[in-house]
Amino acid sequence: MPVNSFSSGALDFLTKAYYLTVRTSDSSFFFEALYSAVKDPFRIEKSVYEKSKIENILGIIGKRKFNEILDIGCGNGFFSHLLLAVSNKVTGIDISSRAIKEANAKYGKFENLKFIRADIGSFTTKNRFDLFFCSEVLYYLRPEELEKTCTKIKKMTSGQSQIIFVGRADDEYVNRTLRRYFKEKEKFTFQSTFPLYFFPSFRVSRPYGIFVYEHKKKD
Repeated sequence: MPVNSFSSGALDFLTKAYYLTVRTSDSSFFFEALYSAVKDPFRIEKSVYEKSKIENILGIIGKRKFNEILDIGCGNGFFSHLLLAVSNKVTGIDISSRAIKEANAKYGKFENLKFIRADIGSFTTKNRFDLFFCSEVLYYLRPEELEKTCTKIKKMTSGQSQIIFVGRADDEYVNRTLRRYFKEKEKFTFQSTFPLYFFPSFRVSRPYGIFVYEHKKKD
């Protein structure tokens, strides 16, 4: 498939404008509308980009077995159910009720997999997680929402936990905040192209990063 001819500067501008638009609007409305317009807007199960990304993420996680994972922004639950291979229990949350409905319809049969319609900023649970997975979601949050999310994650950690953030390889908006709350452990960068929502044959160059952080709860 062809890669578009946007200059890196133009693409960077458009991408940042897109994220800023979502941050300054009602993101719950945005994603509800997105999942209403397109059943699988990110083509999570068919996209070569997503498949490669998932393989790289699972490769980085390796053979470690987690007790419980929180998948923040789980969408239709596809990757949440794959995380069962490395965890005893997975909880997926998303602000889109349509996405959660789809997730429950597809993967509700798994007893150790739960989906909840929730905003991470207001999400409450007695559970404690040793891995927080945030793929392509944190950069949609306003600065105050991102701060609140980091604070919430710290409260939900179990002993020593990992936070995996997946986003643009050059993302400093999110990582700058994450570094204030957690210890940055590793960063992996991958070259890739990304299909546009409604024009899958039209692709843009989009290197992504997988950033691994750690947080150890104080005794």
